Amino acid sequence: MDLSPADLEQTTRRDLPPRIDACLANQEITGDGVAERLAEGAILPMYGMPSRIRYLFHGIRRGQPLQIERDLDLAVTEFAPGSQKTKDKRIYTSIGFTAPYIPGAIIASARDR
Repeated sequence: MDLSPADLEQTTRRDLPPRIDACLANQEITGDGVAERLAEGAILPMYGMPSRIRYLFHGIRRGQPLQIERDLDLAVTEFAPGSQKTKDKRIYTSIGFTAPYIPGAIIASARDR
């Protein structure tokens, strides 16, 4: 699809603002901040490198989450509820999904076995 600079500008001015508003109003998109929400809503790319990393949280130490990270393609199966991951000679069982870590909030998305 070939777009002239004028077509791109017109499309951006006309179509982008309502798509942004709809994305930000969507309660199913829970990203932290506007940039992440627009990236999760497939409206605009994430600034910097796109995030394809997903985390299995298994605790909090000194206010920071303890986590295991995987690329999105692997995380879909490796972090599915009921799956187990080993870290530091301990086995963690995934028990569900959670929103991103918010400092000061208590989260439990993995059970230590």
